[in-house]
Amino acid sequence: MKPQKPIPKKRDRPRVVRERAPRPKPEAVKVFPDGREVCSGTPEGIKEYVHRAVEMWERQSSTCAICGEWLSSTCITFDHEDGRTSGHKNEKLWRDDGRPMNAVVHLYCNTKRGSKRTPYKFQYKGTRAEWDARKDG
Repeated sequence: MKPQKPIPKKRDRPRVVRERAPRPKPEAVKVFPDGREVCSGTPEGIKEYVHRAVEMWERQSSTCAICGEWLSSTCITFDHEDGRTSGHKNEKLWRDDGRPMNAVVHLYCNTKRGSKRTPYKFQYKGTRAEWDARKDG
């Protein structure tokens, strides 16, 4: 016959249930001390990322920044001008001096370009102030 397991005793004191502080909600766009902006993977961050891509598509007059051909709003790919490595990833639309930054391109053009840092041939040439004035029209 097997020995039976002892019956556990009741606790002398009830367990202490500790209140946990609520976790802070992650922000949609993280701004780093050096000024870089990176959209998070939260639903709000993804929505902002897509919004920025569509705004660049409008800024580029529906053309690919690499080949210059027409670009459908459903097939746009966000292209990072300085690459996506952890130290350089920057998802801003405009530089601090007002010049455009990053672009939208065809998936094929983005894949063909690879990780080379090449200038865009078909990028909006104006400044942010000129673009805002043109949009407000």
